[in-house]
Amino acid sequence: MLKTFRSFKSYELAIRYIADHLSPINAEELQVIAPGSDPFQALMQAGEKSETGFMFFDFDGYPRAIGGVFSDRNIWFVITDKVTRRELVPWLKHSLRLLKELHQKYRTLWGHSYHKNGLSRLWMKWNGFDFAPPGSHANYTIDGHEFYYFQRNA
Repeated sequence: MLKTFRSFKSYELAIRYIADHLSPINAEELQVIAPGSDPFQALMQAGEKSETGFMFFDFDGYPRAIGGVFSDRNIWFVITDKVTRRELVPWLKHSLRLLKELHQKYRTLWGHSYHKNGLSRLWMKWNGFDFAPPGSHANYTIDGHEFYYFQRNA
C-alpha cells in the first residue's frame, strides 16, 4: 500500500518505526552523509524540507519505507530492514502510480544514490530513472563514498 501526504508530523509514530528499523545500507548512507546523526531526527528534518511525502506499507499495514520530494525536485527514499521480497512487486506497481502523480507537479525528479545501494538503483532503473555515467561531474564523493546522480523526466 502507498500513501502520499504533505505533513510528516502527522506520521511521527510511523517515522519513528522506520528510523528504528532503517535498513543497514540506509543507516550506513546516513552516517556517511551526516556522521553521528540520529535516524529519526534526520527523517523528520528531511520531511520538514519536503513538499510532498510518501510512505509504503506492508500487507499488514506496517510502515516499510518513506520518502519525499524537496522543492528543487530532489527525491529521497529509505526503507526498513523489514522489507520482504514479497512486497517488492506490488511496490513496483505503486511506484509507477506514485511517479505519475509526482510528475504532475514536478517535471523532473533527481537525486543521488549511494554507490553501495544496488537495490535502490535497481528500483530506480525499473521505474525509468537514468544515471549519469561514471566520472560525470553530476556524481560526487564523500570520504571515498560515491553517490551517483539519477534523473527521471515526465
